[in-house]
Amino acid sequence: MKHSLFLAGVALATATVTVAAISKPGTALTPRRVAEINALSAEPRLAQVNVAISGISKIRMATDKSKVTMEMIREFRYPTEFAPPEVSKEALKPKAKPEDGGVFPVTPTTPRAFETLNTGWTITLTAGAVGSMVELYGSADFVEADLVNAGYGALSGPIYSDDGILITPNKLQMPKSSTTTTRFHLFAVPGESYEVTLYRGNKAEKHTVTVRPD
Repeated sequence: MKHSLFLAGVALATATVTVAAISKPGTALTPRRVAEINALSAEPRLAQVNVAISGISKIRMATDKSKVTMEMIREFRYPTEFAPPEVSKEALKPKAKPEDGGVFPVTPTTPRAFETLNTGWTITLTAGAVGSMVELYGSADFVEADLVNAGYGALSGPIYSDDGILITPNKLQMPKSSTTTTRFHLFAVPGESYEVTLYRGNKAEKHTVTVRPD
């Protein structure tokens, strides 16, 4: 069961950082408050709830501890295979110069196969019912990626004419990516909102989690 929001985009060495989430209830916790919340466990069990995370998405889910996924991602398309640079016969003629015909007939390293990496937020949620109270826990992955120089070997780097004139930079780029994982847990009173901290790389972001009866 997925809820997805796709944006547009283009990137793989992957580093993973795991941090803990912070939850702040709206009311100060006292013994009386704990007793009031625990009393909810004696009420009829909620079978379905709606969960919303501010700035990301919302989803309808069962409280049977099955997992669901909430997403706000970009598809980052990146090359995985390349054709080597090619030189036409004209480029090998002794008098071939830029002023004789513009650009030298040289084809640089060219991508010929691609894959896709989902960047942005992917949040896996699990909900359980404790009477009318909801136990919600999950894992929020934030993936970011950039294209970097990845060309090495005998045919890497710029291609020049015999006179030292640049013909093509002959760039070969592939992605590096990193994933930050924030795990969180909360006991939710339906209808109340709770602040959690999720991490976008090293940057902490405040989000509000709201659980409502279906």
